[in-house]
Amino acid sequence: MTESSAPPSVRDFEILNTLSSIKAIAHEERLAMLELLKGAPMTAFGVAKALGIPPNQASYHLKVLEREGLASPAGLGRKRWKEERFYRARARAYLVDPGLGCEDPEVARSVRGSMEAAFLDWRRTQVLSVDFDQIARRVVNQCLPVRTGDVVLVLFMPAGLELAEAVQVELRRLGARPQPMLWSRRVAAALLEQHTAESLASYPFLDPLLDASLDAGLFISSNVPVGRPFPPEHLEKLPHLLAAVSRWHQSLRERRIPYIEITLPYRAEFEAGLMSEEDGIDAFFACLEADSSALAQRARSLADALRGHSSLTIRGPRETELVVTCDLDRPHINDGVITEEDRRAGRTFKSLPAGTVSFLPRNEGTNGSLYLERAYVVGRHFREVTFSITSGRIVALESPHDVEELRRLIAKAAGEPERIAEVGIGINPGAHTLSGKAVLDSRMEGTVTVMFGNNELIGGDVRSTLSMILPSRSHTVRVDHDRIVEEGRLIAAV
Repeated sequence: MTESSAPPSVRDFEILNTLSSIKAIAHEERLAMLELLKGAPMTAFGVAKALGIPPNQASYHLKVLEREGLASPAGLGRKRWKEERFYRARARAYLVDPGLGCEDPEVARSVRGSMEAAFLDWRRTQVLSVDFDQIARRVVNQCLPVRTGDVVLVLFMPAGLELAEAVQVELRRLGARPQPMLWSRRVAAALLEQHTAESLASYPFLDPLLDASLDAGLFISSNVPVGRPFPPEHLEKLPHLLAAVSRWHQSLRERRIPYIEITLPYRAEFEAGLMSEEDGIDAFFACLEADSSALAQRARSLADALRGHSSLTIRGPRETELVVTCDLDRPHINDGVITEEDRRAGRTFKSLPAGTVSFLPRNEGTNGSLYLERAYVVGRHFREVTFSITSGRIVALESPHDVEELRRLIAKAAGEPERIAEVGIGINPGAHTLSGKAVLDSRMEGTVTVMFGNNELIGGDVRSTLSMILPSRSHTVRVDHDRIVEEGRLIAAV
């Protein structure tokens, strides 16, 4: 017997949110079948033989599991003259949605988030063998790098606690002095409660004494939603708090203090259907572990190919074309390592996963249109959007689908959310399929990314409470008549 098609991948877990699916799995023989089907695909006859039950009984149970989405067809095969269907379990584990038995939606969301975090950590350690201690050693010794006696801010969001702990252990081992600081929605809410808009206008994001002593900084961020949404009175003051963060970022640049940001993955970021959550997590860690020296070599080759030109022409589907005027002799290279040369040149911000060569656009001469099959903005997905850009600013949005929410997000944001802030080309070979996590996708080799709203960390002057990172793998980039990227394929620097 041979299978006629490759079996589907098995998810780490599936959350059951209907009574019929829970009833289907609450059966001794079906549970035993799912345990078998986690491995190689099997037919009803194979399952019956393994469990010692009649084939027609096994076939009935498999149809129930398929109907409820607990098992999936995994190809066809033949046994003599008879065609047989293979099945495979949809997931390694099945969990009951806490919302089915919990009246408080906030509690249900919290429990579900904890379940997702537990499986993310399980995949990181048991499947991918990714060790946070190893990442911490790399960040501290290579990416920053830290010296004995340095005072290092370790700013982290709740989902980054374990990595923050590993970083602090490594810093102390080197004789450096870590200064941990939690940054979360609850912490921000407390600050917004304590301050008026006027007092936030001069609020120092970091304690001035600590800030003055800093030698380096690390921010472990995540998009995991923790805490209740801000009430309207807090939302009105939020731009002033974000402005305080911007002032602090600017001061770090002016003082040439090395600052690394690691944006950890969150399973829900990969629910757009571009790839499974498991594949998205795998892509993240593959890109995170990319060799920094190899990225640096690729970046230099790409920068050399662009040197001496003054604009990029980005052509995409629907006959769209955007000409971006920028100084291509001054690239911002994110290879994940801040060297002494970077510090002297004022290039003190980089992020992980690394792998971009980007530029600061000029408003004048940046005109045209940009089409995106998908745009992801603050967790919302918008399809088939065309951005019309005049003098470096979005002047119109068009789509056959509803984009009114996107217009609303741009309209209500403080600063200049409609102003182009950065254009970049990804060089990281760790993944080649968009995942839905924009920060990760912008790093992938051959991805073209246009950003709006913020570029302060790479030396620009665009500020906004809304940042839009818009990666695409269906565009072609040219300088004059030379192709640099063609539909997800990096031609230069390969």
